Parts: sequence; C-alpha cells; structure tokens
Amino acid sequence: MKGMAGVMERIDHVAGLDDRRPLYTRKASDPDAVLLAKLRRGDTGAAEALVAAYGDRVYRLAVRITGNASDAEEETILGAAISELPTDYRTAFVLHDVEGLSNLDIAQTLQVTVTAIKSRVHRARLFLRRRLADYVGVGFNAA
Repeated sequence: MKGMAGVMERIDHVAGLDDRRPLYTRKASDPDAVLLAKLRRGDTGAAEALVAAYGDRVYRLAVRITGNASDAEEETILGAAISELPTDYRTAFVLHDVEGLSNLDIAQTLQVTVTAIKSRVHRARLFLRRRLADYVGVGFNAA
C-alpha cells in the first residue's frame, strides 16, 4: 500500500494537484473589485462608474422581478437613493427597515449605542424623504 500511495503522490505532483506547487500562479482579475473597494471608502466616482456599467441590467432585472416597468423604476430610484446615504446611515437603515432587526441587535452588532442607531435610522429616513420628494411630486419642508 505504501508504494501505491507514493505513486499517487507523484501523479498528483506531476498533474499540479498537490499542495506544493499550484497549477496556475496567475491571479484572477476582477475589474469591479477596485471600484467596489473605492465605493466602500466613499468614492462617489466609483458609484457613478458602477451605475453606468450595471444600471441597465439592474433595471431589466427589476422589471422581470416586479412584472412591470413602473414598479421596477420605483425600485431602481429607491435603490439609488439608498446607495447615496452616508455609510453609517445606510447600514442602520438597511438593517432596521429592510432586514427588520431591532435597534438593540443593530447596536450590539455595530458596537454603538441604541441612541446612535435610532438617530442614524431617523436621519436616513429624512435623507430619503428629501431625495424622493421630487420623484413623488411632494414638496418637503423640514420642520
């Protein structure tokens, strides 16, 4: 048996299947990885580049999912408005209003106070209300 194991190791080595030497050393390149990294750092140019590259595809997918162009347009506009939120606000808003997590759960996960989460969700909603007011045809006056 020992001889057979040695033969199998040699076959694996020659075929490039062993751990000692990878078969291919070239790294795969993801053209969007750089844009996504920039987006995470808050680069608005990266967001614009991603929207330009994928906006039409996202819209077509939304039409297929919702079954009508009007709903798809609303989804696309809402998604764009959410993506414009500052990172802290967007995170709190999505976790609370989209995912349905409690303020306490979010605060513990993000290691901030419950008050900070409440404030971020509130400010995110105000931001979205202002952004979407033109679309829905309603004026917004901050009180």
